[in-house]
Amino acid sequence: MNGLMRHSRSGVDRQDGAATVLLLVLTPALLGLAGLVLDGGTALAARQRSADLAEQAARAGADRLDTDALRSQAGTESAPLHPSAAQAAACGYVHTVEPAASCTATVLPGSNGRPSQQVQVRIRTSTPTILLGVIGVNTLHTDATATATALTGIRTAALSGPTEGIKASILRGKERLR
Repeated sequence: MNGLMRHSRSGVDRQDGAATVLLLVLTPALLGLAGLVLDGGTALAARQRSADLAEQAARAGADRLDTDALRSQAGTESAPLHPSAAQAAACGYVHTVEPAASCTATVLPGSNGRPSQQVQVRIRTSTPTILLGVIGVNTLHTDATATATALTGIRTAALSGPTEGIKASILRGKERLR
């Protein structure tokens, strides 16, 4: 009986450190997974924010029309941009919203002798990480590009399709109320 107790007790002693080893092995893996989830979500949010920022900056640049050229071409559908003002407005918007971001704005050349009507904005932002800094990844970089086209006036062709759909929707709503 005494030998049986000794044998069973020595079996338990061999497993005393197993939980510690398991904990030491799994802790970094769990922290790594938590870092990927938390900082992965941060990276996705930063990517969307950068895309939104690039789109808004491109719109701000496309708003800078060359008014002299526009007046001299009255009746045409082209909306010529003032290149330096468009670039300054686009990057000015980016630096106002995100001062640490880098910005490059380009007025794309027009085609077939027409003036340029498009502004393309490329930005690069940096977002600090939360948990991945433990393994040496301290920042996440995000690049975004957006293009906006300068337009003037109301485009009647653009209004014909949606207007008909709105009218039909209103009529259906009236029929349901009856």
